[in-house]
Amino acid sequence: MGEIQQNYRKRKTIYLGLIAALFAILIAFRFIAPEGEHKVTSLEAMMIVSLIGIVVAIYAVFRCPKCKTALVPAYSASWGKLNHCPKCGVNLSGK
Repeated sequence: MGEIQQNYRKRKTIYLGLIAALFAILIAFRFIAPEGEHKVTSLEAMMIVSLIGIVVAIYAVFRCPKCKTALVPAYSASWGKLNHCPKCGVNLSGK
């Protein structure tokens, strides 16, 4: 396996970890936030900032190792079976 494929696998692992963290925070937010109208607590504000930070990190990390284009839309559209970069066409999967 080449350097590009290894770099892609590392980035994909980080991406999937960030997605898991995103869902964990969303689930925690659901159980922590009381129902009805209320002022935003500091914990809720911190969780919202964390969610925004994770989304920014996802787009910053999950990029093509060769041309640096964001792979998030292509990866999602391919249902996790992205083999080639949609922009430069480099082989990402090693297959």
